[in-house]
Amino acid sequence: MFDGLVTYPPSHVIGAAAELSRQRGIEAVLSIGGGSAPHTAKLVVYLSKSPGWLDDIYGIYLATGERLPLLRVPATAATGSQVKPVAIVATLSPKRKS
Repeated sequence: MFDGLVTYPPSHVIGAAAELSRQRGIEAVLSIGGGSAPHTAKLVVYLSKSPGWLDDIYGIYLATGERLPLLRVPATAATGSQVKPVAIVATLSPKRKS
């Protein structure tokens, strides 16, 4: 179980989840809920089987390698992020308050 998920997860959170999956030899990923959960899970199933890193797959059609099986349990039928072939990751720091 990965409990470090946050809304709009930054790349280091995705990396931590993928590294945990690699270390523990995870064979499948279960994503429960909507929003950041399915986005993170889509990346973890790929990165767990890939020698590359998240930075290597920013863009369209770059994640072409093997993946772990992914089971999805959406909380509601909202945006459909659990079935879209893209994942959203925060790559910029939020603006600082003056």
